[in-house]
Amino acid sequence: MRTGLAPVIGLVLTLAAATACAPAAVSPTNSSSPSTTTQTHPTPAGPPSATWTSAPLASASAALPTPPTIAIPTSTPAPPTPVIPAGLYITSLDIVPDPPTRGSALLFYATFANTTGAPQTFRWIVYIYRPDNPNTSFGETTVTLSSLALGAHTEQSLGFWRLPLGGPCENFIARVAWMDQNNKTTSFRTPNGKTYEKPFTVCAPADLPSATPPPPSPPTPIATPPPGLFVTDLRTDPNPPTLGSNLVFYPSFSNTTNTVQNYRWAIYIFQADDPTHRIGETSVLQTAFPVGVSEQQSLGSWKAPVVGPCQDFAAQVVWLDQNNKANPFIQPDGRSFEKKLTICPP
Repeated sequence: MRTGLAPVIGLVLTLAAATACAPAAVSPTNSSSPSTTTQTHPTPAGPPSATWTSAPLASASAALPTPPTIAIPTSTPAPPTPVIPAGLYITSLDIVPDPPTRGSALLFYATFANTTGAPQTFRWIVYIYRPDNPNTSFGETTVTLSSLALGAHTEQSLGFWRLPLGGPCENFIARVAWMDQNNKTTSFRTPNGKTYEKPFTVCAPADLPSATPPPPSPPTPIATPPPGLFVTDLRTDPNPPTLGSNLVFYPSFSNTTNTVQNYRWAIYIFQADDPTHRIGETSVLQTAFPVGVSEQQSLGSWKAPVVGPCQDFAAQVVWLDQNNKANPFIQPDGRSFEKKLTICPP
């Protein structure tokens, strides 16, 4: 009987010993002893699905760092900048003697501005007109060949023009024109795009005080600002405008930036004698302006009330920035563009 119990008692003792040697189970969420240090343990051997729990997390009351707030930049169009488009222009014309007199050989000194980016060689001539017949020349100088470097330069025309003695003072207009290979002439323009004209009066020597004619003034250097978006003209429909009519505006834009420009713009109306307080405006319009010259139609219209006789107004083309602040467009010569409007009853 005792012999049969011995194997059973041995088996019981073996199982008890194995149980005593097994490690105690660790609770992964034991909060009785929180730790602020995270420890890393090696991954025990076992099947791929086995996981290992690290030390307990820090207390929930600990403040977490707040990520910084970064302002996102916004892209806004740069304000237009003055620029003289590339070309060959005339900026002034001096006449010697000054003042010009009858019987004198009048010499002409033209100041040219070369903004083409390269030296220019060309033929030019000075035409004389009477104010009452501006389409038919009354006289001319000799054709002159000039070669100009970049910048402003004064050139003397070949030959001269003379008004004979024996008459009262007379008014004239001088224009400078360049001549192509077919001898066709085209009037030179100023940097703001207008045909250059020099009005002058020729009198008898006895009608003028004696004075030594001054030499022609030296040319003024012309800066070439960066490219920009400009307004060069403005027309209305109907034209001429009438009181009581819905006026639609058509400004002419010149984009010399070599890229499409996006602007919000409108037309502001002022009394001619009070340019600081606008009395009307069109709706704001967003436009993508192509490179070169383009004419755009305003959004909406403006009406001058039918009150009294003809009235004088001024129109400005403005662009609005991201804060809706209105800025007047400028001309290529840097001046703010403004269009005078005289509006009469129909």
